[in-house]
Amino acid sequence: MRYSSWEWETRGKAVELAEQDTLTEGFSVGYIHMRSMSGVAAEDQFVRGYWQDFRKEGLIIDVRDNRGGSIDSW
Repeated sequence: MRYSSWEWETRGKAVELAEQDTLTEGFSVGYIHMRSMSGVAAEDQFVRGYWQDFRKEGLIIDVRDNRGGSIDSW
């Protein structure tokens, strides 16, 4: 639960900072934290995060504390 809470807070902070940026005048940004890089769960996590924010001007893919794995070719 702490990990999920950290993800939620970090996502909110990334969006908030992008909206407050005076140089880009409200730049919209999406945020995805990848817990791992392999398996169906990782692919599902990426797709869910991507489609939630695919109309944004930028996308942050956070791989901190990632458990590793291999990335599928798609």
